[in-house]
Amino acid sequence: MNRIFFQIFFTFWLITVAIVFTSVSVSRYVGTLEKSDQGPSPYQLKKMAKEILTQTANISESLSAKELEVWLYTIPRVGSIDAYIINLVKPNLSTQAPEHINDISKSLTLDNPLLEIETQTTAIFGQLLSKDNQVLAKLLIEIPLPPSPLVYFFTKYIWLRLLAAFTVSGLICYVVARFISKPIEGLRKATQALAEGNLATRFDEKQFSSDELKRLGHDFNYMAEHLQETIENQKQLVRDISHELRSPIGRIQAALALAQVKHGEDEAELQRVEKECGRLNTLVNQLLIMPNYNQPMDSCIDLVSLLNGIASDDELQALQTNKKMIVSSPLQELLVTTSGNLLWHAIDNLTQNALKHTPENTTVTLSLKHDKPNKVIQVIVTDEGKGVPEADLKKIFQPFYRIDQARGHESDSHGLGLSIAYRAIKHHQGTIIAKNIDKGFQVAITLPDSLITSSI
Repeated sequence: MNRIFFQIFFTFWLITVAIVFTSVSVSRYVGTLEKSDQGPSPYQLKKMAKEILTQTANISESLSAKELEVWLYTIPRVGSIDAYIINLVKPNLSTQAPEHINDISKSLTLDNPLLEIETQTTAIFGQLLSKDNQVLAKLLIEIPLPPSPLVYFFTKYIWLRLLAAFTVSGLICYVVARFISKPIEGLRKATQALAEGNLATRFDEKQFSSDELKRLGHDFNYMAEHLQETIENQKQLVRDISHELRSPIGRIQAALALAQVKHGEDEAELQRVEKECGRLNTLVNQLLIMPNYNQPMDSCIDLVSLLNGIASDDELQALQTNKKMIVSSPLQELLVTTSGNLLWHAIDNLTQNALKHTPENTTVTLSLKHDKPNKVIQVIVTDEGKGVPEADLKKIFQPFYRIDQARGHESDSHGLGLSIAYRAIKHHQGTIIAKNIDKGFQVAITLPDSLITSSI
């Protein structure tokens, strides 16, 4: 059996023992209290003692010595109080008193005829009995101290005992559950972060004790480290291959140019080779500039200026194909937190895609608005192309996925643009959705307005 089993077993076993022990202790204490409840309570005894002292003092002043003597020797039998009589006229009639009572009785004088003293466990009341300034006797009564109000009500009312039991057991179970679940919750969050693409996520193994959970955390870190290393190696391989491809592509293009000079540009085969070289060169360039999605959100950009800049850069390409690019926004400035140039990559890929697929003499619209009630920022790219089949709307954000026929002509795209946009927006905790509209196609980016900042 493993250690975590024994941890859980002994924890709940100790809780059970504690509950049983508490139940037995409380039951015994309550049983003792119930027995004591057969007589007056400590509060009632205190009241009785004071009444007896007052009544005895009045009798000593108003009645004869004989009547006082009869009254005094009935007091020890009243209720369950301990009364001690020190007869100064007839010492042989005094009751036997403990030493501490005899010591305290010396404090009773004509100048100080009444006293009240509390020890750790009892309360002592004393009265000097006199008549015509002649001391006759001393009366001392000792009763147990009443418990504190909290203890008294706790032992008197069962619902208070139940509430205390529930509270104590609840606290113990909370501590146990917290001890067991906290590191597991931390591991769950680390797993979520890894699943969202944060490959640098590691779990703090110090949160665990030396048991199976610690080994689980160690295995998670090993897995995350190995996964990060594998993906980084894969990315580096793509970069290396892309670099290596640029040289032969350049030589092919140079040879193609010489062939066109010798044979003329009307040769269909040469035109086909030129076109394929161009597509291959575009793909290599796109692989080389793939953005880093693990960089921190530590920069700021004005979205209004960004959209105007992208529209300005694409304006020449649009004019060459008799198309228009317009930016629509009621905002003058909107500063947001971003990560490097990820937002530029995302929006520029969308506008490039729209320009490719919108027909001649049409418009690509780039709109921006801040939806304050819903606490979001929306960037919408709209073209007037033929759109995408409904079944493929979600697939177009997958890497290298193309639906050339859906756009009505052969595409030079390699299926990376929308994938880059999707991952960049996801890195900003946003969403990107494509949909067909009445006269065209639309891609909507939604970002949380928590990204808005006040300064660059």
